[in-house]
Amino acid sequence: MAGLCEGGNEHPGSLKASKGRPRSTTPEVQEEILEAVNMTPSISTRRVALQVMFSHTTVWRLLKEYQLCPYHLQRVQALSPADYPARVRFCVHKLPGKHHTVPHVLEDTPLINRQHIHFLHDGAPAHFSRTARRYLDRRFPERWIGRGGQIAWPPRSPDLNPLDFYLWGHLKSLVYSSPVPDLESLNRIVACSENIRDTPGVWDRVRRSMRHRCEVCIQAGGGHFEHLL
Repeated sequence: MAGLCEGGNEHPGSLKASKGRPRSTTPEVQEEILEAVNMTPSISTRRVALQVMFSHTTVWRLLKEYQLCPYHLQRVQALSPADYPARVRFCVHKLPGKHHTVPHVLEDTPLINRQHIHFLHDGAPAHFSRTARRYLDRRFPERWIGRGGQIAWPPRSPDLNPLDFYLWGHLKSLVYSSPVPDLESLNRIVACSENIRDTPGVWDRVRRSMRHRCEVCIQAGGGHFEHLL
């Protein structure tokens, strides 16, 4: 070090006092950082930095050297053993074929495109009557998804439902972007829904996301796949 004389003593005033936390680590400090992460895997890098009294960037750099990376906990649906093959079958069925863009008004949809429309049907008891299912069988033969249909909707799979992984969350963020002082203000739901509907290219992106989700779900053997997206 230039600030040290040959005898190993520092020249007065040769080094300026460093500001902030130290950036270089000793083996002891490295062990302390790794031990903190090992004892509490959910600990944040900033809390580790406070604990060992080193800079946040130093902690980041050390963890990266040891191929450790931060993550956020995500709540997911617990899957039963029978859910895995059901999710794979659903994804395999959804992947083949061409995906058509459907205009906003169904009456203006060309007949050739209507033949490729799949109807997503919920499983509410009121919608599970024989009359409802017979109508769907006639209107969307082998092309409606839901309980009692030709295409079974895999249970506990909101990650494969565009309404769950995109629409409801995005709509809620728009509706509650400002405070809702009374029930009348919830009329903005209609305006926010129209805003989503009229966003250029939004449904093409949702379809591409759905296709990609099916691909990675198959790769994961029907298991959770959010970490692969």
